[in-house]
Amino acid sequence: PTQSTWGTSFHISIDYSHCCAPMSSQSEPLKPPNASLVGTQGRCVLRLLQYTEDQRRRPPDNNIEYWKKFVAEYFSENGTMKIDVCRTHYETRSFEPCIEALPRLFKVKYDSGVKMELLFLENPREYILQNGFLLLDCPSASIVSVFEESQVWNYGHLRVIFTSNLKILCWEFFSRSHQEMLPRTLYMRPEAMPTSPVNEFGLTPEYSRCLLIAEVVHDMKDLIAFSAASGLGLGQNSKPNT
Repeated sequence: PTQSTWGTSFHISIDYSHCCAPMSSQSEPLKPPNASLVGTQGRCVLRLLQYTEDQRRRPPDNNIEYWKKFVAEYFSENGTMKIDVCRTHYETRSFEPCIEALPRLFKVKYDSGVKMELLFLENPREYILQNGFLLLDCPSASIVSVFEESQVWNYGHLRVIFTSNLKILCWEFFSRSHQEMLPRTLYMRPEAMPTSPVNEFGLTPEYSRCLLIAEVVHDMKDLIAFSAASGLGLGQNSKPNT
């Protein structure tokens, strides 16, 4: 990918500084029911490292075939993604794109100006669920979108459920706030201040539109499946004429 004014950086950062310190009962994270804590560093974190690194290794033309292979590699066939974004503490928006929409979403994200995406995890925890799946829970996570002249930090809670073979079954990120950061050099030249690449929710307009379209497709998925199975068009009445 093209070098930006930010240069290169780590693509995943994990802070375990709180792991050895005693935690009060008020700050102790809740353990999911029917789950066993397996430690703070393990297969889930390493899998997320591969996940972020392979996004960086996308081809120069950012073609859709790469992202189809990427989704097949990292997500299960029934995988889901849920993204909660916020403009204020009182105004949030949720998106749940279906698995079929994910390759297009990844492509649009990098077509819309994102040079790389960084993931920072503070004190992540991994659990084994009763069904053998793995849960990575990180109440303090940051997803950073690096643009040519700015970085957008989305702060929130990341929860990822993996199957036993480390395919993502459920990816959930609940954003609490976002912040755009600019290099110091731009503050010395006010006339050179760039236009923000993101909207009030911290997303590029192109990515937001793609999420909205993916949500409509997801909502119509059952109707489309019924139409294909019954041979009826979406506008046809399923009741026989009398």
